[in-house]
Amino acid sequence: MKAKASERIKAIDFGRGMSVLVMILVHTLWVYGSIETQRDSMLGHVIHILGKGTAMFLVSMGVSFVLSSRQSVAGSMKRGLIILAVGYLMNILKFIVPLEIFHTMPEGFLQDYGWTRPLSAGKLIWLASLGDILQLAGLSLFFMGLANRYVKNKFGLLIIALLIALPSRFLSGVSTDITGLHYLCELLFSDGWHVYFPAFPWMSFMFAGMFFGRWYKELQYDQDLLFKKMLIWGVVLLLIGGGLCYYDFSYHFGDFFHLGPGGAFYLLGLNLVVFWLVHLCVKNAKTNYFLGLTYYCSKNVTSMYVIQWTLVFWGTMIFGYKTHSPLSTVLIMPIIVVATFGVNYLFKLAKKKVMKAVPS
Repeated sequence: MKAKASERIKAIDFGRGMSVLVMILVHTLWVYGSIETQRDSMLGHVIHILGKGTAMFLVSMGVSFVLSSRQSVAGSMKRGLIILAVGYLMNILKFIVPLEIFHTMPEGFLQDYGWTRPLSAGKLIWLASLGDILQLAGLSLFFMGLANRYVKNKFGLLIIALLIALPSRFLSGVSTDITGLHYLCELLFSDGWHVYFPAFPWMSFMFAGMFFGRWYKELQYDQDLLFKKMLIWGVVLLLIGGGLCYYDFSYHFGDFFHLGPGGAFYLLGLNLVVFWLVHLCVKNAKTNYFLGLTYYCSKNVTSMYVIQWTLVFWGTMIFGYKTHSPLSTVLIMPIIVVATFGVNYLFKLAKKKVMKAVPS
């Protein structure tokens, strides 16, 4: 199925939108579900399996980047700085505001870190600088912009993805005592819980997406052929990554957030296969409410991500922290989902009014 250059790839939009919806469920489970609910219940197992779709969001980002009309190095770096700023603003909203302004954060949250009130400035800065997926995305845009400008062959992008994934476990934890450089090393190579998505290996998923985005252009925007290529590569990567994880799970997969090369290959392969399946399902599907919902999430991915994380932590004043059974956690999930959509709608309305008020 050949498409126009300007035509959206439904499977990419669907995958990115679904990743937003799944993230809301995952974060609701993490913050409200008891430890038993998270580790031992069917709900916990299902949500954690769905959470492996994080790679789908990152691959989508890489594909969309290549197809975007805004591809200059300067433009990429500007967007990277904006996303980094939004990421740190999100940390302030979800941690510092309920801790220091509302004073509503439950003691259980502090106990997870072994902390007691009052919190020192150092601890507050540590929370405000936590590395989440927005920090990963913002940092990655610097490298993606440079690669898109100077790497002309699509296989060069694939080689970069491999060079990021292959040494990820070897580089994990590499750091320095120099303050500013120490934090940069954490963003790149973290093996701890101050940065959840270190660039090595997670940035490799974006470069893999760029590889397929560049290939899509060479295929003259043939979506069927693109996703067949994804299927073939996905199966190969699944076999390689799965074999490596079977051989040494702790080295290659670890704790999911700090992956080794085998875990990165396995997750990339799994998500490429899922992309192919999604394409089969949505390529000829008529617009319906659920598809429209996922496309809306895809279009508003950054604002919805910030809003849902903020609401989840602000909601601890109502629902508590890590205390709920599987049933009560399931009942909270639609509340957070609906609240996220509602706040995002209000945010967009407010943004439009502000834009109209600003003289052109």
